[in-house]
Amino acid sequence: MLFNSIEFLVFFAIVFALYYLTPLQKFQVPILIIASLIFYSWSAPALVLILLLSIVINATASFQVARISNRKQRFLWAAGGVVLNVLILSLFKYAALLTNFVADVFNIARNEGSIAYLFLTLPLPIGISFYTFEGISLIVDVLTQKDKAEVESSPVGVSPKFAEHLLNTTFFISFFPNLLSGPILKSKTFYPQIAPKYFKDIPVNFVFRSLVVGYFLKW
Repeated sequence: MLFNSIEFLVFFAIVFALYYLTPLQKFQVPILIIASLIFYSWSAPALVLILLLSIVINATASFQVARISNRKQRFLWAAGGVVLNVLILSLFKYAALLTNFVADVFNIARNEGSIAYLFLTLPLPIGISFYTFEGISLIVDVLTQKDKAEVESSPVGVSPKFAEHLLNTTFFISFFPNLLSGPILKSKTFYPQIAPKYFKDIPVNFVFRSLVVGYFLKW
């Protein structure tokens, strides 16, 4: 779904209306999460599973880093999270290139049904670089804040409850305005902004100018 398509304008109007409905105010974050996942899976629904896997990995690793007092264990959780992120990114971005190289060198068949064929036909998830590096930035931010703070303190934005942290992390990584084309957000500036929003607080003039300029640049 392109930002300058009719489908997106209809999608945005519906999400905007639901988001600011007073009876649904306490569901603002879930509404944006659902909208973001629909937006991402519009063209290729199956690829949303990779995004969800990335979210679970980064939410789990960052939560463990935030709650563990032992510095060595914190580092191991952080390193494990970063390595998993890099492995997933490498698999989908470079598996086909490496498979072609190895198949050429060792004269390996690439027939349908072979392992080589499987790697050669792996899809490239849209925005995988952006959401992978955003997940890595979350883990690194939490580790850095935890190392600088007292052992008992909690890094900015990390809830003491895993379910809440998972919800906020899903919102942070899947947030549709920057999911496909960035920029990569910083968790320590994004998480504190997760709070109820009100229609009356919208800076209408600024928003209108930004939309006009943004759409002009997109076209």
